[in-house]
Amino acid sequence: VVVTDLTYSDKVGREFAAIECAIWKDDHLVAIGNVGTGFTFAEADLLRKKYEEAKAKGEYVVIEIRTQRWTEYGRVWHGSFIGFSKAKPNECIGVGRVY
Repeated sequence: VVVTDLTYSDKVGREFAAIECAIWKDDHLVAIGNVGTGFTFAEADLLRKKYEEAKAKGEYVVIEIRTQRWTEYGRVWHGSFIGFSKAKPNECIGVGRVY
């Protein structure tokens, strides 16, 4: 999935609270929800750095997530970070049902 933002955290030592995610549909990004678990502090630090660098260049960071299921509204339900992906942003169209 494509990282569209990192939400603010007021917790000491936390880079962010959650990763805002999206997939491509009909030539535009569609939000699919937030992922707030599955990453270590080191991965969170690296993700923050990669996100800021990509954003400055007008690019995207792509990650892999796992979700227990898709909601009826096309959102992730209990999504977890798996790792960084080598996929291109326009290849992020979802797995299974695409909304």
